[in-house]
Amino acid sequence: MKKGILFSIFILTAAISFSELKSNLTSNKMVMVNNQMQMMPADNATPGDTLVYTLALNNENTSGITNVNPVIPIPSYTTLVPSMVEPANFMVTTDNQNYVAYPQMGANNQPVADNMYKSVKWDIGNMSANEVKTMKIGVKINN
Repeated sequence: MKKGILFSIFILTAAISFSELKSNLTSNKMVMVNNQMQMMPADNATPGDTLVYTLALNNENTSGITNVNPVIPIPSYTTLVPSMVEPANFMVTTDNQNYVAYPQMGANNQPVADNMYKSVKWDIGNMSANEVKTMKIGVKINN
């Protein structure tokens, strides 16, 4: 898998400029092993594979922080798997600027195709001291 699939994470916040908000993004590939779905490192992913990106945020401050809005970009040549997004109250964008609740409605009031989304965003709001939040997205590598 090209390194372009493994992407950077952007944490958009209004009030954590000097805080100790730590982030850790991991990627795994879903595989069948002995008729059971398991997660494996995503070192060698190919078209048709499903990847799961997990973002862990840890507020290492001794006080809370506000306006936490994490964004996970969706890699090029992949399609969002909405049923694998956690927490389920997420927003999407097709232009990396205007976020709306999933599904985004397009022309003729029809939902936008899942392969058109560029990133997923959550409005976490506030995080208490030492609080940890986890977000996930699933994407399928296009054929």
